[in-house]
Amino acid sequence: MAAVQSAPLFSRTQALGLSARASEADLIRLAQAHLPDWQDLLASGVWLRAPELGLMHVQARADGDGAPFFFHEITITRASLRMPDGRTGHAMVLGRSQTACQIVALFDACAKDADWAQTHGSVWVAELQEAENTKRASREAEAELSRVDFFTLARESGD
Repeated sequence: MAAVQSAPLFSRTQALGLSARASEADLIRLAQAHLPDWQDLLASGVWLRAPELGLMHVQARADGDGAPFFFHEITITRASLRMPDGRTGHAMVLGRSQTACQIVALFDACAKDADWAQTHGSVWVAELQEAENTKRASREAEAELSRVDFFTLARESGD
């Protein structure tokens, strides 16, 4: 009977989304912890698409369901990496950091190994999720400091 490998505790979409929004410092820290030879792995891979910068149009909708309209442009970096064993990783990150993009592509390739995804990949995603939650809570607390409560005083009629 063949051994059944369980699926990782995260989806590829979730992992790439968290990685794309993460800071370069967080990605380097995670790469050093979970891929100690990450720089050698990057050097041994073949870049199908070397990290390149570009712009992406962001669309929005009025009230969330209206007709889409052009909202803004953002800078992105994208790359594709093929590892010597044939696994391929793709990345598209916000900003201009080529290092962050390379690490995300390497993570994507490594996450296709079920054993690595179960052990290191799950921790990677959990740490990025925790960092994003902390950042979101910090922004919400900062916004709460500037909140203004408006109130009205009803005039009493003097009959």
